[in-house]
Amino acid sequence: MSTNIWFTSDTHWFHKNIIDYCDRPFDTVEEMNQHLIDQWNKTVKKNHMIYHLGDFAFAGSTKIRDILSQLNGKIHIVLGNHDAQLRKVLRSSPDIIEGYSEGVKYLKHDHRIFTLSHYPFITWLDSEKGVERSIHLHGHQHANGYYDDKAMLDVGVDSAKLILGDYRPFHYDEVLEWCRDNTKNVQQRTKLCSYCLITKPVIEFHVANNNEDGYRNDCKECRQNKKQMTMVQPAKLQCMTCKKIKLNTKEFFSGSNQHNPTKLKRRQCIVCNKKYSQNHYYEKSYGLSLEEVEKRIQQQNSKCAICKKQRKLVLDHDHATGQLRELLCDGCNRGLGFFKEDVDALEAAISYLCRHYPS
Repeated sequence: MSTNIWFTSDTHWFHKNIIDYCDRPFDTVEEMNQHLIDQWNKTVKKNHMIYHLGDFAFAGSTKIRDILSQLNGKIHIVLGNHDAQLRKVLRSSPDIIEGYSEGVKYLKHDHRIFTLSHYPFITWLDSEKGVERSIHLHGHQHANGYYDDKAMLDVGVDSAKLILGDYRPFHYDEVLEWCRDNTKNVQQRTKLCSYCLITKPVIEFHVANNNEDGYRNDCKECRQNKKQMTMVQPAKLQCMTCKKIKLNTKEFFSGSNQHNPTKLKRRQCIVCNKKYSQNHYYEKSYGLSLEEVEKRIQQQNSKCAICKKQRKLVLDHDHATGQLRELLCDGCNRGLGFFKEDVDALEAAISYLCRHYPS
């Protein structure tokens, strides 16, 4: 172990309830306290650097100072949600340890950025660059759940018990080995870029939590080229919705405008964009999906409920109550609107036509 850097969290010294909560194998708080101190000093030497990521102890200032005085290493603490007393101690005596942070501490070492915090993050600084550039270490979870395919690790003592076999700090090399192993699947996964249509490793795509696979549809290189406005329009594009590869010039809307004439075309083909727009309109206006509207059209055999002709149909509704009625052609629907849906006026119109056009 060439690098003398250690990480730990959630020691909870003097916290009696943590023994039951985390099923720690100790009969008394005193026994737990001493074991945690022994394991700390067994691994961490006086000249080593150790980062504690919160929930240090459940005790007053005197007991906290007593624990700190027994621990080896240059200690830096990232305060957790149960560190109110510790915060008071560190503010009054900041020289008692190497340093402390509120919220997040960034550690740069060996060309990597370590984001250190008490709470786990979904994404963090440079998380999309992978384990060789960015790692996130946290506590708080007490070994209750790990995140597959992410370069992040719960370094709390309960997590150490599960992974390392005892309640001790994690060494830098152990963190790196675990994160590399946890992200091994990501490094082997690939994805088709929807712009250049080249299959690349997923680490060459930015993270996008809204996408099913967790990554953007365009690779980092294409995204950078778009920003610099140097990308040549490809002859074919992949639709981000139906995933079909189609002709760029004929099956996609143009995305250019007077301010940006070289803007790439929209990433949704004309067919999918039309369906998306229709579905959005029906859901917003009537609370129906496009599929439900198409089912109603089939039930009417694509014929207008008034003139019985096969034409493009629209949903008719009561303007007073908002209640949906049937599907009408545009002419019949407008006709009702012109007569303001007044039955007496419509009957008068029928009578008028009968007088001038006797059968």
